[in-house]
Amino acid sequence: MNRLELPLAPMSVPTHTVDWAHKVDWETPESNPPLRVVGVRHREFTTGNDVTFLPVHYESGYAYPLVVWLHGAEQSPRCLAEVMAHVSTRNYVAIAPASSGKEQATTSPWHQSPSAIADSEQRIADAVKHAQQRFSVHPNRVFLVGFGTGGTMALRVAMQSPRLFAGVASVGGPLPTGYCPFRRVNEIRNLPFLLSAARRSSQFTDQEVCSNLRLLHSAGAMVSLRQYPGVDELTTQM
Repeated sequence: MNRLELPLAPMSVPTHTVDWAHKVDWETPESNPPLRVVGVRHREFTTGNDVTFLPVHYESGYAYPLVVWLHGAEQSPRCLAEVMAHVSTRNYVAIAPASSGKEQATTSPWHQSPSAIADSEQRIADAVKHAQQRFSVHPNRVFLVGFGTGGTMALRVAMQSPRLFAGVASVGGPLPTGYCPFRRVNEIRNLPFLLSAARRSSQFTDQEVCSNLRLLHSAGAMVSLRQYPGVDELTTQM
């Protein structure tokens, strides 16, 4: 299913707008593109459990957008370089904070409990601060992105502090439930959302996708949705 292993050539995808959902674009790639091996030159740093990715030909005089990546259940922050190879090797600085040690010992990182949520918020804030202090990062172009449970936590943290992020994206992770995720609904309306889902996912089912779209639409949020073939795995196409 083209698991995330090798960089691939860019592809264009058809786009059409869902009539019943204002501000929602539903993009549906119909097939996986062929893989091709390319050389990826970058610099990677580790600080504690965090991993940082610097783009090819990094320029200290340019303020880069920052991608904050939250890994999935069977991943670690070390997958950041592999992920960024499919996003861009030139245009972003990226950092991947680790979930707490307690959560990493289980198969469910980024656990949705009050203490784990608070810990995740702090880890993300520390990661952003570290990247901004050490590298040239645009303060208003911080994007929070995650896969699976990391995607759900990315949505949670961005919805709790929407003014801190230029956008949030979740790949295979549904909206969080419990602990009032929509309590800042007025600010959420200015936060762009990207949801990605696999057609045969058991963790983010079609029913949940539709429910999440309705909730975000009711909140007046800006949402894009992309649906891909496959099950609960991170693919090169995603």
